[in-house]
Amino acid sequence: KIKNNEKITVYDRGSVLRDYVFIDDIIKVIWFLLDKNQDATFNLATGESISIIDIIKIIEEAIGKKARINYLSSPHKQFDLKFNIEKLKGLMPEFKPIYINEGISRLIS
Repeated sequence: KIKNNEKITVYDRGSVLRDYVFIDDIIKVIWFLLDKNQDATFNLATGESISIIDIIKIIEEAIGKKARINYLSSPHKQFDLKFNIEKLKGLMPEFKPIYINEGISRLIS
């Protein structure tokens, strides 16, 4: 929507935190589990949460275009998503997540 100059809706000033995982990381972990025949429960995340408004700023910078934002109040309670990935790192010590800046850059190019 930013690229097409369309308005985007952001709730509660975009302060809520999220931890987005790049698809390549998901595939990497799935292949590892299949290859090692592992059965485990863990958080598949980057371990670094970021606010929605900061994600928008990263996208703006990456494409060189300002977002048209429509701010609204959320009709329900917002909550942050933060994850501990120590168990994943213990299982896959070589796991280095692709953080949001790099992921957005890859998607744009």
